[in-house]
Amino acid sequence: IRMDLFKKGGGKTESDRLGVPLLGQIPISQDIMETTDSGSPIVDTHPDSHIGVIYKDIAKKIIDLLNV
Repeated sequence: IRMDLFKKGGGKTESDRLGVPLLGQIPISQDIMETTDSGSPIVDTHPDSHIGVIYKDIAKKIIDLLNV
């Protein structure tokens, strides 16, 4: 189930307004809540999950932008 917590397209609208790239859209998830509560990053506990992949894609975009 996809639920838009904020106004649909709000992240893209805001990134355009600020002149910055939209790095990604992270869905609200029970897995994120559980791993946050346990202190373990979801990219460690569920690295190949849909959300884990989204986080890794965002991290790659940041690294590419910084030319690290």
